[in-house]
Amino acid sequence: MSSASLVTLTHELHRSILTTSTLSPSISADYVDKYLAKIASSRTHAHPSLMIDASHANSSKNYKNQPIVCDDICRQLEAGQKGISGVMIESNLKEGKQNSDKGRENLEYG
Repeated sequence: MSSASLVTLTHELHRSILTTSTLSPSISADYVDKYLAKIASSRTHAHPSLMIDASHANSSKNYKNQPIVCDDICRQLEAGQKGISGVMIESNLKEGKQNSDKGRENLEYG
């Protein structure tokens, strides 16, 4: 099993984001159930829900794999999973990353 992180945003919406801290995905139904149970045990006043990060390690650091991740999430929703509140999808107008040390004015759009 991979190591996953549950990032809880502290604001009025009480959202949590399921992302990973290794290069291994953490989007399987077992992981989602595990983290929803963790949320439920820590919040007696809120409906447990989480947003899943479809990029980074969940897509094996390849933006082309994000549709595969989203397909898995859709299968979970179709199977009746009510705890998934959203998906974070990274926009990639151009493949790769840019180093910010070049200065903002030298960054290429996208």
